[in-house]
Amino acid sequence: MLSRIAKFLTHQIITKRMAMSEVDIYRSAQDLVRRHGAAAEREADALSAAALVAGDEERATTWTRIAKSVRGILDTPAGRVN
Repeated sequence: MLSRIAKFLTHQIITKRMAMSEVDIYRSAQDLVRRHGAAAEREADALSAAALVAGDEERATTWTRIAKSVRGILDTPAGRVN
């Protein structure tokens, strides 16, 4: 079953063939982190690989961008900034 964000991305890319903005990429990454925690990057990488197998390079690129954003979110230390 596709997650809500996967359904959104599939709809956006198939129907409009438009690249996602950086804000959309970041929001998608946040959603994956909320849903999958530390496994979020692995999930995005798997969706990117599946898109490549299906021959959809644009969608694969989008998932790769999301995976990179997930990495940034997970690498950011929690807590207050002094």
